[in-house]
Amino acid sequence: MKTETINWHSIIFPTDVRDAVETLIASYQEQLDTRLTGIILYGSGARGHFRLGKSDVNLLVVLDAVDTEALNAMLDATLTARRYNISPLLMTPADLQSFTHVFPIKFLSLKESYQVLWGKDAIKSLEVDPANLRLRCQQEMQNLLMRLRRHYLSRQGHGLTAMVRENLNGFMEALRRVQQLAEGEVPSRKELVARSAKTIGFDQEKLEDLMDIKRPSGHQSLEISHERYNDFMQIIEHTTRFTESLKAK
Repeated sequence: MKTETINWHSIIFPTDVRDAVETLIASYQEQLDTRLTGIILYGSGARGHFRLGKSDVNLLVVLDAVDTEALNAMLDATLTARRYNISPLLMTPADLQSFTHVFPIKFLSLKESYQVLWGKDAIKSLEVDPANLRLRCQQEMQNLLMRLRRHYLSRQGHGLTAMVRENLNGFMEALRRVQQLAEGEVPSRKELVARSAKTIGFDQEKLEDLMDIKRPSGHQSLEISHERYNDFMQIIEHTTRFTESLKAK
């Protein structure tokens, strides 16, 4: 059974993936009835960056309550949808409110790019407390710094490129939020490095050099030097101290 009430405006998926999403939503509607309040697409699909075979179809499924009865009702349809990398995230309205407090960086990233496919918009009215955001940014930076130091010791200075590559995206997303706290607006990803380097005071060229290992044309197969690894740690440490200073503002 297919549903005809899905809002696909501006969302482009391959036909088979789109059909699988519609089938999943129709099953959820039938099995959950009034317990289901909304289904929201977020992530690469909502941003228009979906890549078949590489991207997940991230669906936020909002229910009035999540218990074993609801989970059992969703089992079969959810298992079938896995063939198409459809990944449902189940939350209640109370869960979402808590999400803004505990995971403000992730929530803001979700809120930037989402689309309600069916039902109510459970995201629009939710806001993040700047104090929670500042604390989470500081935690992210400090945790990353400790992981980098521990990795260097445990691997005796080897495997540095992989470590930087694995953590660079997370750092950049947290950096966007630090810049947002400092200036009151979210910079685009293209202008982030230049603006944050000016605001925070780290070396722009050093961060751009590190970002090269993430680009298809970059030197992905080469092991970065100890000096460049140290540059990354210094940039993070500098950003951590800057984030701490925002507490007084």
